[in-house]
Amino acid sequence: MKELNGFLPGPWSHGNPVDVLGDADAARYGHAFEAAAKDPNSDGILMILTPQDMTDATGSAQQLALKASTMGGKPILTSWMGGETVEAGRTILHEAKVPVFNYPDTAAKIFCTMYSYNANLQSLYETPRLSIGVHEEGVDLKSAEALVQNARATGRTVLTEEESKRLLALYGIPTVETRLAATAEDAAREAESLGFPIVLKLHSKTITHKSDVGGVILNLADAASVRRAFESIRTNVQELKGSGHFEGVTVQHMIRWEGHEVILGASPDPQFGPMLLFGTGGNWWKFIKTKPWGFRP
Repeated sequence: MKELNGFLPGPWSHGNPVDVLGDADAARYGHAFEAAAKDPNSDGILMILTPQDMTDATGSAQQLALKASTMGGKPILTSWMGGETVEAGRTILHEAKVPVFNYPDTAAKIFCTMYSYNANLQSLYETPRLSIGVHEEGVDLKSAEALVQNARATGRTVLTEEESKRLLALYGIPTVETRLAATAEDAAREAESLGFPIVLKLHSKTITHKSDVGGVILNLADAASVRRAFESIRTNVQELKGSGHFEGVTVQHMIRWEGHEVILGASPDPQFGPMLLFGTGGNWWKFIKTKPWGFRP
C-alpha cells in the first residue's frame, strides 16, 4: 500500500482490485503491476485494460511484457478489452507468452481452473506422516521399525503373515491371535490352547498368495484334523513349489463370519504416487489379478 500510494493519484481504489484510474499512462500500469506482483500476499495477477481517451493500450502491453518474466513464476493473466483498438497490445502480449483474453470473466475462470488443478495435485500426492518421537498410547514405533528393518536385512520386501499381524499389533490395531508351528504336533498343541475351530495357513517367506498353493485349511474341529491339515499343506507346497518354500504353518482361531470381507492395500506408483486399495475381498481379488490392465496392489 505504501508503494502504491507513492505513485498512484489520491482517488485510487486503495484495495483489490487496484484501480489506476482513467488517465493512467503506460508507466503507471507497469508500476502498479510490479508492485502488486511483488507482494508476497498475491498468488497471481490479472491485469485488465479498458480503452479510454488517455489509455495507451500498446505501451501498457509493452510495459507488462518487459516485467512479466521477472515475477518469479507467478501466474499472470491479462484482459485487453476493446477489440481492434487494442489489437497491437494483444499481439505484444501474445509474443511475450502472456495469456490475454477478450473479457476478464474468462481469465477469472482460468484462475479457478488452475486453482482446482493444483488442489487436485496436492491431494493426490498428500501422504500421512507419523510425528517423529511421539508415542501414542498402545503404539510401539521402535519395535515396529525393528521388525521391518529385520525383514529388509534378509533381502525381503514382503512380510510373512505372522510378521504382518505383529506389525499391526505394534500400532495398536487388533488382529486375530496368530501362532507359529513348525511340526504337526506343534500345530495340534497350539490349536488346543487357542480353542476350536481352528484355521491353518502356510507360513512362508517366499509365497504370498497361500490359497493358490493349497495353503489355507479352514474350520478344523479337533487335534487330529489339525495334524492332517498340516501334512496336507506341506504336501501341497512341496509338490507345487518345492520343500524350501514350506516353513511350517500359522495357527489361528476360526473367526465367526459376522461382517464383510474386504481388502486393504497400498503401493507407491511411479506415475500417481502413493496409492490406496480398498474394496471387497475374496473372489473379487482373484478376478482383478487375472485382468491385463496392470493393476498393482
